[in-house]
Amino acid sequence: MSTKHTPGPWRIESRFGFSDAPRDVIMADGVKRVAVVSQHGVANKEVAEANARLIAEAPRLLQTVENALLTLAIMKVPMETGNVATNEDLLKIMEDSFQEAIDKAML
Repeated sequence: MSTKHTPGPWRIESRFGFSDAPRDVIMADGVKRVAVVSQHGVANKEVAEANARLIAEAPRLLQTVENALLTLAIMKVPMETGNVATNEDLLKIMEDSFQEAIDKAML
């Protein structure tokens, strides 16, 4: 699928700040920076860091949803019996993929 956004993976690369407001910089390979998340105006440091982690995981979350849509499309196709994944198998793969993406974003 063609995208207009900076391809992932993204990562929290560095921290810098002006005065008392540190910032998290979201980086990607070959790109100076994707986003900067400031702690200025945010409830506390933990909230700002959680925001940065969620933004950094955006490409992975998008990929997870795209994979889920593909899996759902596969599930709609009638399958012959034999060595093929069942719908239950595909649902388990989707569930595990969703949970992994959520866990990574919510560290």
